[in-house]
Amino acid sequence: MEYGPFFKLLARYLPSPLNNNEHFKKYLINQGSEKVYELADFMMMTLPKPRIKYYSSSNYYDIQRGVTGYANDIIESLGFFPVRMKLDVLDQMEKYS
Repeated sequence: MEYGPFFKLLARYLPSPLNNNEHFKKYLINQGSEKVYELADFMMMTLPKPRIKYYSSSNYYDIQRGVTGYANDIIESLGFFPVRMKLDVLDQMEKYS
């Protein structure tokens, strides 16, 4: 989910007690999307366009090399964090290789 648009919409449609709090609404609009990244514990990654190039080989190990290589670059860029990677599409392809 994109946090920027989410918090702007959330500020518009807050439930009753919070809806009257203008300071909280302004905080959500101006700083909410920045603060939430400090609390995020899940990240979903997609391959860059054209994604089909990663899956077009008939050799599963070539596909695995390309996908895991890209995913490892992302994990390395995140720095020293306990990160666990799950590649669902690749797992499903392995069953049929």
